Amino acid sequence: MEIIYQQIYQRSEILIRKQIEIAEQVSRLEAEKRGVAIELDAAIKYLQTRISDGSVRAAIQKLHQLKKDLTTNKRQRTVEAKAHIVIKILQEHGAEGLDSNEILALVPSYKVELSRKYLTAILVKLRKNGMIVRTGRKVFVTDPGGGQRTRVVAANGDTLRKEAAHA
Repeated sequence: MEIIYQQIYQRSEILIRKQIEIAEQVSRLEAEKRGVAIELDAAIKYLQTRISDGSVRAAIQKLHQLKKDLTTNKRQRTVEAKAHIVIKILQEHGAEGLDSNEILALVPSYKVELSRKYLTAILVKLRKNGMIVRTGRKVFVTDPGGGQRTRVVAANGDTLRKEAAHA
């Protein structure tokens, strides 16, 4: 038993050293990133103040757009891609609506990994954006050009579906 504890201790020591090494690398990269940002800002400001040529201003706008495009959160793009797959699943298989289990069962056929928690987050966002609606446990994709399927509770407590104008 003593050997196992010694191996775990040695592995832990290696991991601590690796963690410190990574933290130092991150610090160096952050300092380099700040230096590049300062130099880039100075170059753009110089061009903006010294040159009034329209083509230079257009080039500066292209630089700003390039920076924006390259710094767009890649995670956000992944979420959007997965949300598109969920919508595609609902469009192709959801004529009668799908529940979370059914969606999760169909996701692997689109070569995507999706946890239940992540799917729930996507569904909440899609619902807030008016792209889907829930009726009980079933999820329906809304009709983008026409009406939207919504849930209405009658005075007697019954749940009814009706077509409502797409907001």
